[in-house]
Amino acid sequence: MSLSQAFSQSQTQGRSGVEITDPVEREKKVNELVQYMLIMDQKKIPIKKRDINRVILKGQNRAFNGVMEEAASKLLEVYGFKVIELEDKLKDSYILVNNLELSESQKRLINVNEKDNAEMGLVFVILGMIFMNQNIIHEDEMWHALKKLGIYQDDMHSTFGNVKNLIMKEFVRKGYLRTELNTSTDPPTHDIFWGQRAQHEITKRNMLSMVCDINETQPSDWTYQMRLVIEEEQGSQQQLDQGNSSVPGPSSSAR
Repeated sequence: MSLSQAFSQSQTQGRSGVEITDPVEREKKVNELVQYMLIMDQKKIPIKKRDINRVILKGQNRAFNGVMEEAASKLLEVYGFKVIELEDKLKDSYILVNNLELSESQKRLINVNEKDNAEMGLVFVILGMIFMNQNIIHEDEMWHALKKLGIYQDDMHSTFGNVKNLIMKEFVRKGYLRTELNTSTDPPTHDIFWGQRAQHEITKRNMLSMVCDINETQPSDWTYQMRLVIEEEQGSQQQLDQGNSSVPGPSSSAR
């Protein structure tokens, strides 16, 4: 859901607290929210609306829409981050998605933690499995595939620590993966899908390109996956066209 849609929908809902009428105080809250979201995003955990109201607005909940809209514009214009509101079970939570194409050297400067890099590598491996398996993988199939990489669900890994907790809880909490309990198996197990953060941060074309590089194949060799790539790109273009025709530009006050 886009932020403009979320803001317009929330206008009809009940509000609490007071509005911020002083422009100086409002600008201060916008800047505090920008810094708060930049800091919290380092943890790669969705940023909750209730935490923003508690930590930043401190009872001025009616100001949320306006402050968030201005903060989102500033994050995009100044820092190159797009604010995405999540849906379903993660409703009223937000993530930041880098809207800029970074060079490899820039990426290394942003993420220099070896453990974080290793975890992101594991995320990409699992997302690749899901994508190449028609957007779903069963938990037992995932563990079977990870065994070939020396990663076992019941072991304490030298880099990842408790691997099962990392994949099934942390990656889910951060929005990279989504799980659903499958009760048709005995015992019940989980089906695993791309999470909302993965859907916003990673394009299917980039994922297919990575898989092709590993397997020394061409994108055209993967008919189903290539169709998903085309569908995603067509959908993104339609959203862009609709946005250009109906959504006004960022507020001039967000600088």
